[in-house]
Amino acid sequence: MSQHQGHVTTEIITYARRIGRYLYITRSQKLCYPKAGYDTICAFVDASHTSEEKKRSCSGFVIFHGQNLVHWGTKLQSLVAPSTTVAEIFALADSLDDILTLKYIIEEIHPTDEPAITYEDNISALRTLDGGNTKRMRYALIKAHFVRDAIELGLIKLHSVSTEFQLADPLTKSQNPSTFQRFMHILFN
Repeated sequence: MSQHQGHVTTEIITYARRIGRYLYITRSQKLCYPKAGYDTICAFVDASHTSEEKKRSCSGFVIFHGQNLVHWGTKLQSLVAPSTTVAEIFALADSLDDILTLKYIIEEIHPTDEPAITYEDNISALRTLDGGNTKRMRYALIKAHFVRDAIELGLIKLHSVSTEFQLADPLTKSQNPSTFQRFMHILFN
Protein backbone atom coordinates (compact mmCIF):
# COMPACT_ATOMS: atom_id res chain seq x y z
CA MET A 1 0.00 0.00 0.00
CA SER A 2 2.89 2.35 0.73
CA GLN A 3 3.88 2.47 -2.93
CA HIS A 4 0.51 4.11 -3.72
CA GLN A 5 0.65 6.97 -1.17
CA GLY A 6 1.34 9.58 -3.83
CA HIS A 7 -1.62 8.68 -6.05
CA VAL A 8 -4.58 7.38 -4.05
CA THR A 9 -7.48 6.20 -6.18
CA THR A 10 -10.84 4.68 -5.29
CA GLU A 11 -9.41 1.26 -6.14
CA ILE A 12 -6.59 1.77 -3.61
CA ILE A 13 -9.10 2.88 -0.98
CA THR A 14 -11.10 -0.31 -1.65
CA TYR A 15 -7.95 -2.40 -1.13
CA ALA A 16 -7.10 -0.49 2.07
CA ARG A 17 -10.62 -1.16 3.42
CA ARG A 18 -10.23 -4.86 2.55
CA ILE A 19 -6.96 -4.96 4.50
CA GLY A 20 -8.62 -3.16 7.41
CA ARG A 21 -11.48 -5.70 7.47
CA TYR A 22 -8.97 -8.58 7.37
CA LEU A 23 -7.00 -7.10 10.27
CA TYR A 24 -10.21 -6.57 12.27
CA ILE A 25 -11.44 -10.13 11.65
CA THR A 26 -8.05 -11.70 12.50
CA ARG A 27 -7.25 -9.50 15.53
CA SER A 28 -7.38 -12.53 17.86
CA GLN A 29 -4.63 -14.31 15.94
CA LYS A 30 -1.09 -13.93 17.22
CA LEU A 31 2.44 -15.16 16.81
CA CYS A 32 3.54 -17.68 19.43
CA TYR A 33 7.20 -18.41 20.09
CA PRO A 34 7.47 -21.65 22.04
CA LYS A 35 10.94 -22.61 23.25
CA ALA A 36 12.53 -24.68 20.51
CA GLY A 37 14.90 -27.51 21.31
CA TYR A 38 17.12 -26.62 18.35
CA ASP A 39 18.64 -23.47 16.88
CA THR A 40 18.44 -24.21 13.17
CA ILE A 41 17.73 -21.38 10.76
CA CYS A 42 15.32 -22.52 8.06
CA ALA A 43 14.24 -20.31 5.14
CA PHE A 44 11.77 -20.64 2.28
CA VAL A 45 12.48 -18.44 -0.75
CA ASP A 46 10.23 -17.92 -3.76
CA ALA A 47 9.72 -15.58 -6.71
CA SER A 48 6.91 -14.87 -9.13
CA HIS A 49 8.12 -14.06 -12.61
CA THR A 50 7.11 -10.52 -13.71
CA SER A 51 4.25 -8.64 -12.17
CA GLU A 52 1.86 -7.15 -14.68
CA GLU A 53 2.22 -3.48 -13.81
CA LYS A 54 5.96 -3.12 -13.21
CA LYS A 55 7.22 -5.94 -15.48
CA ARG A 56 9.50 -6.99 -12.63
CA SER A 57 9.51 -10.17 -10.64
CA CYS A 58 8.51 -10.30 -6.99
CA SER A 59 10.70 -12.00 -4.37
CA GLY A 60 9.44 -13.36 -1.08
CA PHE A 61 10.97 -15.23 1.84
CA VAL A 62 10.12 -16.51 5.30
CA ILE A 63 12.76 -17.39 7.89
CA PHE A 64 12.25 -19.65 10.90
CA HIS A 65 14.43 -20.08 13.97
CA GLY A 66 13.59 -23.59 15.03
CA GLN A 67 9.83 -23.76 14.56
CA ASN A 68 9.29 -20.03 15.12
CA LEU A 69 8.69 -17.58 12.30
CA VAL A 70 11.10 -14.71 12.98
CA HIS A 71 11.40 -12.75 9.72
CA TRP A 72 9.65 -12.43 6.39
CA GLY A 73 9.71 -10.07 3.47
CA THR A 74 8.62 -9.39 -0.07
CA LYS A 75 9.78 -6.88 -2.67
CA LEU A 76 9.95 -6.16 -6.37
CA GLN A 77 13.28 -7.21 -7.81
CA SER A 78 15.56 -4.39 -8.94
CA LEU A 79 16.49 -6.09 -12.23
CA VAL A 80 14.19 -7.47 -14.91
CA ALA A 81 14.45 -11.27 -14.96
CA PRO A 82 13.94 -12.85 -18.39
CA SER A 83 13.03 -16.25 -16.93
CA THR A 84 11.63 -17.85 -13.81
CA THR A 85 15.00 -19.47 -13.12
CA VAL A 86 16.76 -16.11 -13.07
CA ALA A 87 14.00 -14.59 -10.93
CA GLU A 88 14.45 -17.42 -8.39
CA ILE A 89 18.25 -16.92 -8.33
CA PHE A 90 17.74 -13.18 -7.76
CA ALA A 91 15.30 -13.99 -4.92
CA LEU A 92 17.80 -16.37 -3.31
CA ALA A 93 20.62 -13.82 -3.54
CA ASP A 94 18.43 -11.01 -2.17
CA SER A 95 17.16 -13.10 0.77
CA LEU A 96 20.63 -14.44 1.57
CA ASP A 97 21.55 -11.15 3.29
CA ASP A 98 18.66 -11.55 5.74
CA ILE A 99 19.30 -15.27 6.25
CA LEU A 100 23.00 -14.76 7.01
CA THR A 101 22.35 -11.77 9.28
CA LEU A 102 19.97 -13.85 11.42
CA LYS A 103 22.39 -16.79 11.35
CA TYR A 104 25.25 -14.60 12.62
CA ILE A 105 23.10 -13.06 15.37
CA ILE A 106 22.02 -16.49 16.61
CA GLU A 107 25.62 -17.79 16.41
CA GLU A 108 26.63 -14.97 18.77
CA ILE A 109 24.17 -16.35 21.34
CA HIS A 110 24.50 -20.10 20.62
CA PRO A 111 27.63 -20.99 18.59
CA THR A 112 26.86 -23.65 15.97
CA ASP A 113 28.32 -24.95 12.74
CA GLU A 114 24.90 -25.82 11.34
CA PRO A 115 24.18 -24.29 7.93
CA ALA A 116 20.95 -22.38 7.40
CA ILE A 117 18.59 -24.72 5.55
CA THR A 118 17.07 -22.91 2.57
CA TYR A 119 14.19 -24.32 0.54
CA GLU A 120 13.63 -23.47 -3.12
CA ASP A 121 10.91 -24.86 -5.41
CA ASN A 122 12.56 -24.18 -8.78
CA ILE A 123 14.59 -27.22 -9.87
CA SER A 124 16.25 -25.32 -12.72
CA ALA A 125 17.56 -22.68 -10.29
CA LEU A 126 18.88 -25.40 -7.97
CA ARG A 127 20.67 -27.11 -10.87
CA THR A 128 22.16 -23.80 -12.03
CA LEU A 129 23.47 -23.09 -8.54
CA ASP A 130 24.85 -26.62 -8.36
CA GLY A 131 27.19 -25.80 -11.25
CA GLY A 132 24.79 -26.26 -14.14
CA ASN A 133 24.66 -24.38 -17.41
CA THR A 134 24.85 -20.61 -16.96
CA LYS A 135 25.72 -19.56 -20.52
CA ARG A 136 22.36 -17.87 -21.04
CA MET A 137 22.50 -16.07 -17.69
CA ARG A 138 25.76 -14.16 -17.80
CA TYR A 139 24.27 -11.04 -16.20
CA ALA A 140 22.93 -13.16 -13.32
CA LEU A 141 26.27 -14.84 -12.62
CA ILE A 142 27.34 -12.42 -9.88
CA LYS A 143 24.24 -13.18 -7.84
CA ALA A 144 24.56 -16.91 -8.61
CA HIS A 145 28.21 -16.89 -7.45
CA PHE A 146 27.17 -15.08 -4.25
CA VAL A 147 24.76 -17.93 -3.46
CA ARG A 148 27.27 -20.61 -4.55
CA ASP A 149 29.94 -19.13 -2.26
CA ALA A 150 27.57 -19.29 0.71
CA ILE A 151 26.84 -22.94 -0.12
CA GLU A 152 30.53 -23.82 -0.50
CA LEU A 153 31.42 -22.08 2.78
CA GLY A 154 28.75 -24.16 4.54
CA LEU A 155 26.70 -21.11 5.51
CA ILE A 156 23.56 -22.38 3.81
CA LYS A 157 22.35 -25.68 2.44
CA LEU A 158 19.82 -25.65 -0.41
CA HIS A 159 16.98 -28.16 -0.54
CA SER A 160 14.20 -28.67 -3.04
CA VAL A 161 10.63 -28.26 -1.87
CA SER A 162 7.48 -28.80 -3.89
CA THR A 163 5.42 -25.72 -4.68
CA GLU A 164 2.62 -27.16 -2.54
CA PHE A 165 4.85 -26.80 0.55
CA GLN A 166 6.64 -23.57 -0.45
CA LEU A 167 5.82 -21.36 2.54
CA ALA A 168 6.97 -18.17 0.78
CA ASP A 169 4.40 -18.68 -1.99
CA PRO A 170 1.66 -16.46 -0.46
CA LEU A 171 4.12 -13.55 -0.43
CA THR A 172 4.62 -13.64 -4.19
CA LYS A 173 1.39 -14.95 -5.71
CA SER A 174 -2.34 -14.71 -5.17
CA GLN A 175 -3.83 -17.70 -3.38
CA ASN A 176 -7.35 -19.06 -3.23
CA PRO A 177 -8.90 -18.63 0.25
CA SER A 178 -8.47 -22.24 1.40
CA THR A 179 -4.81 -22.38 0.32
CA PHE A 180 -4.16 -19.00 1.95
CA GLN A 181 -5.75 -20.17 5.23
CA ARG A 182 -3.63 -23.35 5.14
CA PHE A 183 -0.44 -21.31 4.70
CA MET A 184 -1.42 -18.86 7.46
CA HIS A 185 -2.12 -21.75 9.83
CA ILE A 186 1.33 -23.23 9.13
CA LEU A 187 3.16 -19.91 9.35
CA PHE A 188 1.49 -18.44 12.44
CA ASN A 189 0.50 -21.45 14.55
